[in-house]
Amino acid sequence: MHTIIETERLRPFVEADAVAYVPLVTDPDVVCYAGGPEPDTLQGVREILRSAPLADYARYSYGRFARQSYAYIEDMGMAHIVEQLEKLNDYTVRFKLRQPEAPFLAKVDLAK
Repeated sequence: MHTIIETERLRPFVEADAVAYVPLVTDPDVVCYAGGPEPDTLQGVREILRSAPLADYARYSYGRFARQSYAYIEDMGMAHIVEQLEKLNDYTVRFKLRQPEAPFLAKVDLAK
């Protein structure tokens, strides 16, 4: 039997967290300790979620936690805007959007 612990601030990761998980798995200061390849697409981020946090829950009955809410990012529709994410170097990431989206840069800046 597995017990899932959730608090006002923390909850287990789910695949829908992929867009919000991008900054974590592409930050060189984090990746150097976590190991493994850095994803170059949103699908790659989803695969990392499946193979690490989500697999840890099944394997060990515990794992990393996510913030309780990414409501602001979800409300902006980021998951529906971004088609692909590509790391060009340690300081540059390229977003491929599904369609023209003029306010995208403002949304990314406000998501910090």
